[in-house]
Amino acid sequence: MLPLALLQTLLSRRFLAREEAERCYAALEDAMEERGPGLDDAITLLNERLAGVSLEIRACHDQISRAQFLVLVNTKADTLAELATPYTPTELVYIKAILEAIWTAPQRHYALSSTAALQLAPSLQLSKRAASDLLQDLERRNWIVNRGGYYTMSLRALTELDAYIRNEFEEHVLEGMLWRTAYGV
Repeated sequence: MLPLALLQTLLSRRFLAREEAERCYAALEDAMEERGPGLDDAITLLNERLAGVSLEIRACHDQISRAQFLVLVNTKADTLAELATPYTPTELVYIKAILEAIWTAPQRHYALSSTAALQLAPSLQLSKRAASDLLQDLERRNWIVNRGGYYTMSLRALTELDAYIRNEFEEHVLEGMLWRTAYGV
């Protein structure tokens, strides 16, 4: 029962600091007057059950603070997943162009200037104003991070888009560097 309560917490937030997850799990134990498996065992149990519906709880580390997070991710990238997004087909094309520009940045900087991001918009039939609004929305939803005028992928994006990144940008991923940083491999 406790692992399911933990899953409900993750479903409502999708992204949770490990410390907060531990506090939530302890509070759930107290509220339910039940002692369950430890947090790691609960996650393992949930992942076994979630595999059938293409979901997984992943542990990852923030690239800057090194803090650990738990993220509930969809492991199946397909047309249905794209239909479930709040973005239009044109916006999805722009988002993919942003990701490509970040991953193919010169000298493996893995960043895109805000000016360059806006310059991509017109060629994709998106106004600069609409692109600016979309970039702000992606920041607000924690998909990208703006550091000093440069966009990078957030921890959430690195975690949730893992399979897509490895498939689409395999030759641009420095083996070990990024994935150890994001996943603590």
